[in-house]
Amino acid sequence: MSASHAMIEISPSRLEVSALRAGVVIGVRSLRFDRSEWPAGLDEALHHLEGPLTAMVAELRLVGASATVVYFTPGGSCSLTSCPAAAGLASAEQAAMLAEGSTSEGLPAGAPSDVVCVAIDKPAGSALVAELGAPQVHVLAATDVEARLDGLARLCDAAGLKVARLVPTEAAMLDAAVRWVTRTRQPHSRPPQSSDTHALEVVLWLGDHSGVLAAGVPGRLVFVRSIRLGAEALVEAMTRPLRPGSKRNDTPLALSRAEARALLFSVGVPEANEEIPDHPGLSGAALLPHMQPLLQRLATEIKQSLRFGVPESLRASAGLCVLGATIPRLSEVLAAQTGVVPLPALDGLPARSVGVGPGPGGSEIRLLPTRLSERRAGRRAQRALMAGVALAAGVIGVELTWTRHDLEVERARLALTQPASDEGVKAAQALQEALARRALLTTTLASMRAALPDAPALGAVLGALANHTPESIRISELSLITGEGAPRLCARGSILYSEVADPAGLMQTYVNDLAGLPIFSNAKLGKAQRSTLNGRELQSFEITLDILALPPSSLAAADPGRSLETTP
Repeated sequence: MSASHAMIEISPSRLEVSALRAGVVIGVRSLRFDRSEWPAGLDEALHHLEGPLTAMVAELRLVGASATVVYFTPGGSCSLTSCPAAAGLASAEQAAMLAEGSTSEGLPAGAPSDVVCVAIDKPAGSALVAELGAPQVHVLAATDVEARLDGLARLCDAAGLKVARLVPTEAAMLDAAVRWVTRTRQPHSRPPQSSDTHALEVVLWLGDHSGVLAAGVPGRLVFVRSIRLGAEALVEAMTRPLRPGSKRNDTPLALSRAEARALLFSVGVPEANEEIPDHPGLSGAALLPHMQPLLQRLATEIKQSLRFGVPESLRASAGLCVLGATIPRLSEVLAAQTGVVPLPALDGLPARSVGVGPGPGGSEIRLLPTRLSERRAGRRAQRALMAGVALAAGVIGVELTWTRHDLEVERARLALTQPASDEGVKAAQALQEALARRALLTTTLASMRAALPDAPALGAVLGALANHTPESIRISELSLITGEGAPRLCARGSILYSEVADPAGLMQTYVNDLAGLPIFSNAKLGKAQRSTLNGRELQSFEITLDILALPPSSLAAADPGRSLETTP
């Protein structure tokens, strides 16, 4: 099932595998554990997951598929860094890596890391947004120890999967929350009493063991912070002895972790007088005293963040929604306790706690152990070299074809002159001209063979292009133009607006990077236009690259088995 992709979530309380095809979930297998912490740390616990993961992969027919693993561990490190947009994306990424290096205590120097741009603020569109200050570039950086990443990769190998990226849970939630609150809103996603199109949206992205609180308006991030509290804390609170409060039955009731979790995700935060299904005599009044301290803690986190992190003019338009863990009435209860408007989660969001996959939580963070990242880089360079050799052979073949065509034309001219006896002199002259052209062809091809060993390989051109093309830029066509002057490479490509906030800036950065390579004498951005393909908006563009002269390769590459001496 090579067209499928496996999304895997690993935490102390859950192992879940989702099968995706073309971004759509086609199957899910999940295994819950009755614990809130790793029994002996993630590194030692991974071998206990090998059997269940292998069985799930086989049931979903995912053997051989690529995999994204979102894993929870308190030992990893990730951070979100904001820099002025005027500093540029490259400077923001460097700042993020420096900030991550200073905060990742306990991790060795040189540990595998990755950095991605999560959002770029748009200029102020109203007086309210102007209060937020100058636009910022928000960059997410993550790192982890080599041994942990290698253990996760080997777990996927044992289950028959090809690991594509490893993402810490906190990084996935930070990425998802920031992208969600800064997105372009639909009218029904704003608080109903607010007429301002820049209404503030507050999102609590709740995972199993931690969460992320973020607030923003369309195109602007206001604040984001991590919360060391997740849905499993509510589950654990509900396992404490419950007193039904019924005159007929006042025996304390103890729920198992599985029963408490089922109640949390089916009933959610109940009303005080609400009867609990499948538990006669048990009402919400028995559950709320255990849940209320944690709900109050979440409400305090939200109120303090709004008070100290949001301008007063924006607080009146604030709306709150809880994403990730789907706990009924949690948004309404927290909104009532914090004095904001509850917002419903929109259709199409994933129901899983982190939100990986087709929803907004598909993080671009890519952590890999060194052995896999080096192997992938080697395969990429090899493909670039092979593509370069094939393109060089094609250029030689075109030139040789035109040369042979000219020779055939001269032969036809000679054949037409032979029947006329009175044109004998002209026929002899035409024969001499044909022989001269053949001698010139022989000399030219010999010079090409002699010059080839000292000539640069065209594979270097495509290798440089491959190594300096970001994943968000898709090259759809390459054309090589030869003739008078230096050879020229024309590239056509596109950028999806759903993946890049500033396609124009990315295009200009891309052209500047290519122009700075010594193998290109000039790089010029040509025609660029915005269009729609299959319902997705994209920015298409053309780039012209002047490269070093490309001499032809050996004749064997263009026409195997045929030498110059046997050419008729």
